[in-house]
Amino acid sequence: MGKEDSIKDFQNFNFDDDPRFKEYMSRFEVVNAASAEKLKAKFYKAQIDPNFDVSWAAEASKTANSSGPRSSTFFQSSTPPPRTENHSSSTSGQHGGSARFSSSSSASSNSAPPLKPRMQQQRIFLYHVAVLALVLVHLVPLAPVPWSRRAYRLLLQLSLLGQGYKLYLRHGLPTFRPWAALQTYLNRVVPTNDFYMLVIGFSFMSHAPMTLVLAPLTISAAYGVAEYLGTHYKQNRLWQKYGQPAATAMQRRSAQAELASASSEVLVGVFLVMNLFSVRRNILLTFAFWNLLKMRYHASEARFYHKQVWHKVGARTSGVRQKLPPPFQSGVNFIVKWFQTAQ
Repeated sequence: MGKEDSIKDFQNFNFDDDPRFKEYMSRFEVVNAASAEKLKAKFYKAQIDPNFDVSWAAEASKTANSSGPRSSTFFQSSTPPPRTENHSSSTSGQHGGSARFSSSSSASSNSAPPLKPRMQQQRIFLYHVAVLALVLVHLVPLAPVPWSRRAYRLLLQLSLLGQGYKLYLRHGLPTFRPWAALQTYLNRVVPTNDFYMLVIGFSFMSHAPMTLVLAPLTISAAYGVAEYLGTHYKQNRLWQKYGQPAATAMQRRSAQAELASASSEVLVGVFLVMNLFSVRRNILLTFAFWNLLKMRYHASEARFYHKQVWHKVGARTSGVRQKLPPPFQSGVNFIVKWFQTAQ
């Protein structure tokens, strides 16, 4: 499909009637039509057409304006619209960088807190800044080893609060009665990236430090900080001179960031398997994490990128697997079949 066809499909797509789009936009404070159009382009690239370039949205807007204004009730207010209990999950598509790495959230159920969107965004922003600061302390060689380990564990502990708060804003508190309501809540929450990072923080907090575990949290925090500063400080001269070019470059590479994050998750699983043959083995954590990877492959917000990673792994290891003795090939095929079978 060519560029003109993609722009035409983007213009003809019915955003107002897409529940995924409404849920996606409810996390942002839309300040003007330009930012709304950019968010639409990000959503369209993430959910509908991965080959769509976000920069094409400007051309689509110009073309639309030349033929008359497009009306959209969703962009008439900068305040996120209220959402009802009867909403669809946003996990039924392929999420791009902006969907996954969003910094702001809004209430998604009657049990969510009655806070202003700006206050919610500020809290999430401070959480993202703290994550980046702790990652820096953990990684900088000048920091003593005890400080590095403390920063690692403090970051994972902080992720429990931060990601839990994000889930609270997006989905509210669970309802334990009736049981069907709790199941519906879990079906909506478990596939999200916020839930994954929450589980990671809980699972690896008492485990020996594994820096690669922090990659998804770091990438998410970096995009969250850039998004918040770009929204609230876009008129600042320092931001325009230094921050805006960096944020633009990050946005252009959002798909690569998603792919890198998914790759880091797979590598963590590989390292856990390798650790089974060392004194750092943790059988329970390895089993639980690989089941989590399987869920991420089949039914998560990042499944599109996980499938890409595993496709590359399969292509690069096919020659080696074919040279294995038959018993080993049977074992590998059994594991692959288990992993590719949806629960």
